[in-house]
Amino acid sequence: MAQCKLCDRSGWFLSLSSNALCQRCEPFFQLDLHQRVRIIQDSQEIIKASRNLDTKLSRFQVAIDHLAALREYERHGIETVQPEPSEAIRNYVHRRTEEIADHAKLAHDDAVAKADLAVSSRSKVTALSKGLLKLRDLTQYAPDSIKGLNQDLLQRIAKTTMTDYLEKARKAEFKGQQKKALEQYYEALYFLKHDEVDDSLQMEHITVLEQKIVELGGSLNYQAASPPITPSPPALS
Repeated sequence: MAQCKLCDRSGWFLSLSSNALCQRCEPFFQLDLHQRVRIIQDSQEIIKASRNLDTKLSRFQVAIDHLAALREYERHGIETVQPEPSEAIRNYVHRRTEEIADHAKLAHDDAVAKADLAVSSRSKVTALSKGLLKLRDLTQYAPDSIKGLNQDLLQRIAKTTMTDYLEKARKAEFKGQQKKALEQYYEALYFLKHDEVDDSLQMEHITVLEQKIVELGGSLNYQAASPPITPSPPALS
């Protein structure tokens, strides 16, 4: 007995198309298929031609959404596109991740190159920070592929900032300005302990700073003790 794959109508005299669809479902299927394939193909062309990441990501999502609609036909055993929608979706998701990773690498490398050309520590940190902001915008789409690049820029910022503090501290020491030098070592230590880089990756620098602070008569007790509270004398009656 004939049965339509889409609406499940059945009958001995039910006429089916080559797609095993009844006369009511076949026209709807053909129109829906052609429209979605056209949009998917248009999206693919835009992805290839555009250099704007937002445009690419938008068209990736459009293609994936229409393939998800075609996947419903696949679940009914109805052929639509090759590769099949479920596989095509996986391919598009993979390509989208690669596209994001490529843009992240460009943003990272551009930030590093500009920092290398910068003269002052401030301008180096500015260049690296701008790159970091770009990476963080992309992290929402592919966090795993960007994590390493993000960490590298953080470590570069930490190294540049700490080097600046150390240079100022050593210059102050050379001039015999111990108090000023001590302040710079404290600033460097505070920065390392409160930046976004894991302290375990900076223990060597932290240890050196702590040693310098002690050498210059500083304390590693970062929180000053609270003054003792003296009780008020009892009121005389």
